Amino acid sequence: MRAIDEEYVQARAGYRPTAEVRAQPVLQQGPQQVFFSTQVDKWSNSNTADLEIDQPLFTSGAVGWNVEAASDDIRSARQALRSTEQQVLQGVVQAYVDVRRDERIVDAFENEVGILQAQLDDVTARQKAGEVTRTDVEQSLTQLETSRSSLTLAQGQLQVSRAEYFDVVGQNPGTLAPEPPLPGLPTTIDEAFTAAQANNPSLIQAEETERAASARISQAKAQYRPSIELTTSYGYSGPVVPFSSKTQDSAFSVGAQVTVPLFTGGIAESNVRKAVETDSSDRFSIEIARRQVVQSVSNAWNTALANRASAAADEHAVETARRYFSDTEQEYRVGQRSTLDVLIAEQALRGAEVAAAQAEHDGYLAQAALLAAVGRLEAADLVANVPAYDPADSFRKVRLKGAVPWEVIVAGFDKIGSPLPEQPRPLGAPDVATHPALRTGPQIPDDAPLATGEPIAPLPGTTSPATPPGLGDDRGAPYTPPPASRATP
Repeated sequence: MRAIDEEYVQARAGYRPTAEVRAQPVLQQGPQQVFFSTQVDKWSNSNTADLEIDQPLFTSGAVGWNVEAASDDIRSARQALRSTEQQVLQGVVQAYVDVRRDERIVDAFENEVGILQAQLDDVTARQKAGEVTRTDVEQSLTQLETSRSSLTLAQGQLQVSRAEYFDVVGQNPGTLAPEPPLPGLPTTIDEAFTAAQANNPSLIQAEETERAASARISQAKAQYRPSIELTTSYGYSGPVVPFSSKTQDSAFSVGAQVTVPLFTGGIAESNVRKAVETDSSDRFSIEIARRQVVQSVSNAWNTALANRASAAADEHAVETARRYFSDTEQEYRVGQRSTLDVLIAEQALRGAEVAAAQAEHDGYLAQAALLAAVGRLEAADLVANVPAYDPADSFRKVRLKGAVPWEVIVAGFDKIGSPLPEQPRPLGAPDVATHPALRTGPQIPDDAPLATGEPIAPLPGTTSPATPPGLGDDRGAPYTPPPASRATP
């Protein structure tokens, strides 16, 4: 980002003067005729020194459009920076919920191993008493060994997720609090599409990139037009040895140089064609970005809804499975259920717990993806008082480097007769009205957790944030995205 800021400084340098000093000492040795036909070898020396200052006065807009293109490049890069930040935060969310999910799954299998071990001990004792057959013992043992194997795999996956957490976050996960509701989530599909259209960084980046390409068409066309440059020089010439100010000749000159291109060997035409085709490609990239935004919003929205419903069903299934297992175990102790019935009930409980953990994991990721699609997955939106990098502050530090007082006058004069911006503007893209299937998709119920909230603060004693009191009470409150400035960066 800071490197691209320098492109603006380099572009504005076209309004500014350049100065250089040239010195050329010369030592010569050669024959010289003295008396009649007599020649002798003689040494001579001379030196020329010049100071030359060149000030561009008019470039038919070539410099002006280069400055405009550099400004658009900076705005495009700022959106790329936002995209990078969102990718980093999505990686953090992914790593966080992966660890949380795997911890829940490990807990489920550990509980299962404990239950199955107690079941095996009970069946073994009852087999010795002649109440059950050896087949019951083998069934219990098989289920226990299978559960131990699954526990080992779950523990290995947890270590993998912890390593990925360290890779993304930079430290090992400690005690992780439950995931808080994500603030800034849209409450309707129309709100989601509208927010994404206005604030998605990839879409805005594509638009700014096209604007820069359009400006470079006008810059290329300026190669056909005249330019004016003011040239001033002052210099000395004379022998170096013996040096004397009386033997030095001085000269001062001021002139204006007008250049009118007549024939460029095809390079000017080629540059214009290249700029036009680049702009055409970038206009199609806007359409591609819009379609990808529509797809991302639609996918994340429907995935979030589906996983929310699935998570609710899975949690209900866990409660039912616990009652089913408890009742089956009690009936087993009074001889109304077989060992196999108990094992089936326990397996159903463990399956429900694993499914609930996975559904909650997937739903939270879908919500994070939805925030990213609408351009609201940024650190300042999620965490209170987070130090935020301001690219505009970095730009302000360099934008006036090398500036001269009169460059504003030169910039205004340079716009006279400059090529006009290219038409047409970027291709139109379908909006929400052209996607009725998406507009009429499932609506969020009144008690849905997708709601606008406030940034959250860390929970004491954990390495993760906690839900602040009242988060979600302002469900449906309007969300104001950061203003997008079209002024010079």
